[in-house]
Amino acid sequence: MLIIRLSARYGPLMFRHDAMAESVQPLCRPIGSIALGESDVKLGEIAGCEYWIDASSFARLGEGAYLLDVLNPSVTPHGTPALTDRFVLRPQAS
Repeated sequence: MLIIRLSARYGPLMFRHDAMAESVQPLCRPIGSIALGESDVKLGEIAGCEYWIDASSFARLGEGAYLLDVLNPSVTPHGTPALTDRFVLRPQAS
């Protein structure tokens, strides 16, 4: 639901996970504000938002199932979700 509310507030969003990011924290920003590299791979979509990861991060994470979760969800003074929420990618047990 948070991603849907963020999209309603900020417009279409995308996720990008790269080698420079902390190991499990992708960026969530409006589409077009994050440059994609030649080695980026589209993993799929979450609530209509594309999720991209660079090839080296993908290799480091390995195969398996992952859950996109939120750390410290926040709300702006106007009661709307903040785009600065920290998303985290968690591996799921088999």
